[in-house]
Amino acid sequence: MKFSFFSLFEPFPQGFEKKDIKKRDLLQDPTVILSNSREDFFTIFPNLEDRVIGVIAIPNKDFQLKKLGTLFWEMHFPGFLIEHLKDITVPILCLLENTNILLDTLKQTEIELSRTSRDFLETTQDYQRVVQSLQKKVQDLTKAQSEILALNQVLEKRVELRTLELSQTNQALNERNQELSFSLESINLLKSQQDADYALTSLLLEPLSTNNSVSKNIDLEFFTKQKKSFPYKNKFINIGGDIIVADNIVLNKENCTLFLNADAMGKSLQGACGSLVLGVIFKSIVTYTQLQATNQKPEKWLINTVSEIHRIFDSFEGRMQATLVMGIIEEKTDTLYYVNAEHPNIVLFRDGSAQFLKERKKSRKIGSIGIKPYVHVERFQLKSGDSIFIGSDGKDDIILKKSDSKKREINFNEKLFLNIVVQKKGNLKQIVKEIEKRGELMDDLSILKISYGLDKFKPILGI
Repeated sequence: MKFSFFSLFEPFPQGFEKKDIKKRDLLQDPTVILSNSREDFFTIFPNLEDRVIGVIAIPNKDFQLKKLGTLFWEMHFPGFLIEHLKDITVPILCLLENTNILLDTLKQTEIELSRTSRDFLETTQDYQRVVQSLQKKVQDLTKAQSEILALNQVLEKRVELRTLELSQTNQALNERNQELSFSLESINLLKSQQDADYALTSLLLEPLSTNNSVSKNIDLEFFTKQKKSFPYKNKFINIGGDIIVADNIVLNKENCTLFLNADAMGKSLQGACGSLVLGVIFKSIVTYTQLQATNQKPEKWLINTVSEIHRIFDSFEGRMQATLVMGIIEEKTDTLYYVNAEHPNIVLFRDGSAQFLKERKKSRKIGSIGIKPYVHVERFQLKSGDSIFIGSDGKDDIILKKSDSKKREINFNEKLFLNIVVQKKGNLKQIVKEIEKRGELMDDLSILKISYGLDKFKPILGI
């Protein structure tokens, strides 16, 4: 198990480190935070009680434990034990980690039990109906036998009557069999209609997720693989919530390359509907900009566009959300302007090394409710030979394959993609192959590669 130990004050004990702690550091692994008081911690990281797995350790006179969240505790300990704090808290972190695993297992078990209970209830109801039918038949047979014994003289008539009853029963069984056959046909028809709806939605998304950008200095490559894939009319249809778009616009009389990578929340149809709505809005705004001359600068255009998408998504009252990176490259100044709305960090590949672009502040997720949306525009100066990679979280959320074990684990290493980019020297096709080689995709995957400062014009590639 991997644990983290941080100190909010100096000097800090052995095994602890003091650094610029980020919220993601606290959410990644079970953590011990050494602090003078609970207030010092929550001043820096408010509202994390039910998200952090770990312990706030506070020097005091004696031991005392207090529960702050589901798997988050406050521990007071005698100050003279501070050098042994790591050894003291490791068993607690192990217990919390195992408890977290147990809670996940219990949650999955509850889901399976609920499904099993529902199936068992349906089977029991069917069984009761069969039993009732059989009981009725037994009663009828018993009555017929009594009548045969008592009325021997009319035996032939009773036999004929019973034969008629059996014929009617057989007819009823045949009718029931026909009803069951019709129900199966209805289910297949509904499945076919659902697949048709999925296929239609996929067809509607195709003209929206396109690369219409043409530039002598900028080359764009797309890769998109949706998680859900199914056969429909002799071909496979893919449907999901990832979308990539690129185009050209003129802002303040300067030629610009525009791009968008978005990940709509939800599985299959819900995600596809989100990306469909977002794609239509974005396409409409881009087309209007292309038809109407504007003196807006890139920053203002990005803020207005993202704000308009926010406004329209607000009408869905939180039922439709999306993360995105939307950017503009001003070709005359070699400047990249972009907005990151809770999307994975942009990767810069320069001179054979890869790193995340530093961002001062991320904008709010599209469709977030309860908080006024904030749109922040970042700026970055490009150099000839730079490659920019923008992708959804599908490139990071993979189930790793272990060659020495049948066990699988989810990747939590945010630098895995950086290492792959360096290993494959920025080749997008090879990067995708390496991701799929490392593990199984858990989500839709989309990656946009932007190569800047080409020596000659290259055709735009779409994968």
